Amino acid sequence: MLAATISAAAVLLAKLSAPPPAGFDLGRLAFWVFLTLVASFVPVRLPGGVLANLSTAPLIAALFDSSL
Repeated sequence: MLAATISAAAVLLAKLSAPPPAGFDLGRLAFWVFLTLVASFVPVRLPGGVLANLSTAPLIAALFDSSL
């Protein structure tokens, strides 16, 4: 059931995304996706032994990237 839902969503996304918008830069999008994945895998240890995950920081930064 889950695989069918994911497959249907992927097909719908591919159908709605073709052809890509004019001026679409796949490299910039791949950079932000890569940066978000790296940030989500590497927690930062703060003073006092607290672990903080930084996965939302690149997502917020990508919101302000005017070329996306």
